[in-house]
Parts: sequence; C-alpha cells; structure tokens
Amino acid sequence: MGQIKVLIIDDDEAVRDSFRAHFEDSGYKAISASDGASGIKLFSLEKPDAVLLDLRMPEVNGFDVLAYIGRVSSDVPVVVVSGTGQIKDVVEALRIGAWDYILKPVEDLSMLIYRVEKSLEKVALIRENREYQKGLEEEVARRTYELNETNANLAETNEKLRQSEAKYRILFERTNNAVFLVNSSDGRILQCNESAQTISGFSEREIKEMRIEKLIKFYGEEKNFLNLNSAQTVNFGEIELMNPSGDIRKAVLTIIPYTADKYYFIAEDITEIKKVESELINAKETAEKANQIKTQFLANMSHEIRTPMNGILGFTSLLEDSKLDNRQNEWVRIIKSSCEKLLNIINDILDVSKIENNEISLSSELFNLREIIKESSTMFLKEIEDKRLDFKIDIEENIPQSLAGDSVRVRQIIRNLISNSVKFTEKGYIILKASLLKTDEGCLRIAISVEDSGVGIEKTQISDIFKAFTQLDMTLSKKYQGAGLGLSIVKKLVELMGGKIEVISEVNVGSKFSIEIPFKNAIVPKKFTEYNFLCSGACTASGKKYNILVVEDDTIGTFLLANLFCSGCYKLDFVSNGKKALAKVEKNYYDIIIMDIQLPDMDGTEVTKRIRAMERKISKVPIIAVTAYAMSDDEQNFIDAGMDEYIAKPIKVPKLLEAIKKCIGKLKDNLDG
Repeated sequence: MGQIKVLIIDDDEAVRDSFRAHFEDSGYKAISASDGASGIKLFSLEKPDAVLLDLRMPEVNGFDVLAYIGRVSSDVPVVVVSGTGQIKDVVEALRIGAWDYILKPVEDLSMLIYRVEKSLEKVALIRENREYQKGLEEEVARRTYELNETNANLAETNEKLRQSEAKYRILFERTNNAVFLVNSSDGRILQCNESAQTISGFSEREIKEMRIEKLIKFYGEEKNFLNLNSAQTVNFGEIELMNPSGDIRKAVLTIIPYTADKYYFIAEDITEIKKVESELINAKETAEKANQIKTQFLANMSHEIRTPMNGILGFTSLLEDSKLDNRQNEWVRIIKSSCEKLLNIINDILDVSKIENNEISLSSELFNLREIIKESSTMFLKEIEDKRLDFKIDIEENIPQSLAGDSVRVRQIIRNLISNSVKFTEKGYIILKASLLKTDEGCLRIAISVEDSGVGIEKTQISDIFKAFTQLDMTLSKKYQGAGLGLSIVKKLVELMGGKIEVISEVNVGSKFSIEIPFKNAIVPKKFTEYNFLCSGACTASGKKYNILVVEDDTIGTFLLANLFCSGCYKLDFVSNGKKALAKVEKNYYDIIIMDIQLPDMDGTEVTKRIRAMERKISKVPIIAVTAYAMSDDEQNFIDAGMDEYIAKPIKVPKLLEAIKKCIGKLKDNLDG
C-alpha cells in the first residue's frame, strides 16, 4: 500500500492545520476541508483512505457527511473528532457509520494516528474476512458441483482442491474470527486457527480434544450440531464461547459446509460491542431517571410557588373590589398583572415537562372563539396602549358562535401569540385575524393569524424560535425578557390538535404567525341560568344555607376562602389537619368539603379515603381538591382517591364557582333520588 491519504473535515482552521501538520510529519498525505459540502467534494475527487470528521459545522454538518460516506464507500473508516460530548450525538454518529469517536480538545495528537491506524487495520481485516467468507462459499459450492458432474476429470479436480485448500489455509490463519473445522459425525474439532485460541483462551491441543458443543453455549434451547445435513450456510445467531478462566466471550456463529462430513464453525467476537450496548442502555436508564427527578422537582416547585401565589392573587382580587383611589387601583393592577405573568411562566414550564413526557391530553368542550380572543387580548391592552400600538381584531362572521375543542389550550395558544407580538413590537400595529377555511363533514378548519410590525426574524433563525428555552438574544444585556417557552408550547399544542403553524418574517419589517386548527361542529345546549353561589342572594332566595368544611393548613389560604364565601349563603368550619377533619365529619353534617392535599399529619388523599370509608354511617359528601399540585396526572390521582372536583392553586373564582355548582348539583340529585 502506498502513502496513506487522510481527509480532515473541520470548520476550525487551527484544528485543521494542527491535524494536517501532525499527519504529514508522520508520513501521511493529509488534505483538508473547512465545511461539510467541500469535504464531500474532496472525498469524491481524492478517494482518501481515512477521514477525520467534526460534527458541528454550518449548513452541511458532520452527520450528513457521515451518511454520504456510508452510502458511497462504507469501507473508508471515519473517525469523528468533535467537541460535543452528548451521548445522543455519540450514539447517532456510531449508528450512522462512524468507526471511532474522539472528544475535543485532543491533547495528544498521536492518538489521532493511533485511531486511524487501528481503523485501517480493521478495514483490512474486514476485507480479508469478507473475501474469505465469499471465497469459502463460492469454492465449496463450485467444488461440490464439479465432483458430482465430472468424475472423468478427477485428477484435475483434486489439483484444484489442493489449490483451494492452500488458499483457504491462508484465509483460515489470517482472519480475526475464531474458525473451527468440525467433524459432523461426532462433533470433534479437527482444526482451529490462532484467533480461535486467542478468543476462547484454550490452546490448540486443548481445543482438538473437545467436542464443539462443549466449547459453545447457546442462549435458550441447545442446538444439535450432529444433525447438520444442509449444504447451505447456516447463521445460528448469538452464542457464548467457554473460557478456562471463567470469562465468557460473546460471539455470532456462522456454520459453512466444507465437505460432506465436515463444517467450518466461524465465530465473530462481539464481546466489546455488547459492552457498548450495555453502556448505552445504562446511559438511557440514567437519562430516564434524571428526567423523572426533573419532573418531581417541577411538581414540588409548582406546589411551593402556587401556595403563596394563591394568597397574593386572591387578596389582590379582594382589594380590587374594595374602595381604592386611582393610584392604589393602578398598584393593585400591577400586582395582579405581575402575578398572572409569573403564573403563566410556571404553567409554561409545567407544560414543557408534560410535552416532553407525552403527558398532555386534550379535552373537548363548547366554547366561543370570539370571547376567547377578546379575553386573551384584554390582558395586553394596557401594554399596547402604553406603546401606542394600533391593535385590530378581524373575526369573520361565518365562524360559528360555538366550537367544540380544548378551550384552555386554544386560549393559551392565542395568548402566547399576542404576547410575542406585543413584546417585539415597539411601534406600528398588531393585527389578529380569524377565518373559516373550510367545512368538512363534522369538522371545521379555523385559521388564526397574528401579524405585527415588530423587529422581525432572520430567516436562518426561524427554526430556532420553536425550541424550548431558546431566545434569539441570549446575552445578559438582552432587550427582550422571557423564558423562551411560549412559541415552543404553541407549536407543540397546535400539532397535538392536528393543526399546523407557519411563520413569515422580515427583519425590521415584521412577522406573521399563522395557525390552522381543526374543530368539531358544536351542538349548542339550551342556555341555563347562572347563579353566583359565592354571593348572597342566589342561595338565600331558596332559603338554603350550605355547610362547608375547609381543610387547609395555610393561614393565608384559609383567610382567603373565609373572605370569598359570604355568611348569608354558607356556614364555614375550618380545620388545619386531617385528624381534626375526620373528627368534624364524624360529628357534623357537611354539604361540601374543600380539601387541601399537603397537610401536616396525613395528606388529603388519605383523609378522603377515610371519609369515604365512613360513608356507611353518613351520606356521601362532595369533596373538592384545592391544591398547588398541578402536574399532568395529579387531577386523575385525586379523583381516583374519591374526590369529586379538582382546582389548582392559585384559586380563580370562576373555577371555584364552577366546582361549587357541580357539587350542589350532586346534592340535589341525591335528594331527588
């Protein structure tokens, strides 16, 4: 073999120069390329013997180059030299066809020479083994055919056989695979090569004293080697080779017929491959465990943040209804707005976790798209007014009043799109449009767009805006604040609903985000009268006063609920732990129980189970879970424990009102029954 040619593909000029100089000093011919595209071109023109490849490069990255080389010349070894140490990148590179993987920075450049030489040695061995396998099959088939067809040319055939055996002997000795020549009548090992001795750990004399079934162990059922009558190559799959030291080598076994009563047993050692597979499995399990820890951390943090937020938002709502001057009203508005923004960030973080774990499920209820757009827009009107932006809403008349879908997620999508436009638009306009694209049988397709005259986005950065925790400006001095979650969640939710999202943007001109979402045709129910059960009048008109037990250990939460319910409609008892709650239920009748989950002595689910166990003595009382636990499966866990309704903190009066309505409805149904 002449001078070995090595192609170096790396977008770092200093790295390329140092690698090239080292290889040239070591007697190699080194050529280099600064990017993936030119690297592919050089590979096609120069036909190198080996390639050193970086992964992270602009436009055509290392994975693309690796895939191309694998398609056109899989025998050229590619050694990945990259600064990314992520296990997913290592796995992906090896899966595509990398022969080896070295992490930057490379402190000892001689390691590059060593890895390349080892890869080239492996190439040579693979080619030899391939030729050996191919030649072995072809020659055995040819020889069998000639023996059956030409008895008259026995002398010539014997000469060819002698030559063939000489050729096999060379391959037999040089291959890295363990090769055993076995007598099929009794399983005795007649010959073995040097690799067989190295891999098994037995000497040639020891091996020749063995029967093949004593040396090879199969997974599962035993194979009977003495009944091999096939003239074809047989792939037996994975086996274990016994070792005198107690070590077990894993291998893949192929059996090739040699003569009528002799077979070649060829075992390819895959022990190291299996070790790598095991390490990858362990890495995957570690990553999954870390993800579980992250999910639990988010759940705990959500609970700890939502509990004080419940008090802040609740009492802010009470302050709004009190007598305040204009200046104080503005302060209250700022507090409430800031709290709601913080709550939205918390919800976004939880949603990202749910999306990553495929835990988001969609509900279906009737909603009015016009009302959702109006409500979503209202929370941004003050900021729009402060920036003096021209804000327009254009909703086509042919959109039905009622649609069927997940109204909470639709509101979240629209809110995030408006928030994004308001954030990045300092002057000019924001236009929100909604239109009916088409109507299929039982399905409506609605288009919603938000267009602005904001800062715009570079075309090369558009794909990045939908990545979680990613912002186009990540510097400490960045002008626009945010967690970089809104658009990522929008894209995931739209796709989860079976829709799509598109972006058209130009720097310093503006952006337009367009979504299409399918909704079901809605059957509008008869309108019912709404009663505000938290206020006096509606319930007192019927003469009924409801007894409610509140189980809550947070004093602020207790004080908030005491102020939300009026004494004319409700009589409230408060307890701070589970034992006191059970004692109250045993002695008193309650129409509704409001149950916190995290209590000092026993959690709310355990208290609920004990109350349900007491129902043979008392009638079933509706229980509402009011808690800061808000992960994806929390609600179902509380319902399974025996609770009737679920409200996540911070408490929103409409949500509490809806839960109270349902519970009172159940009381009436029980009385009617």
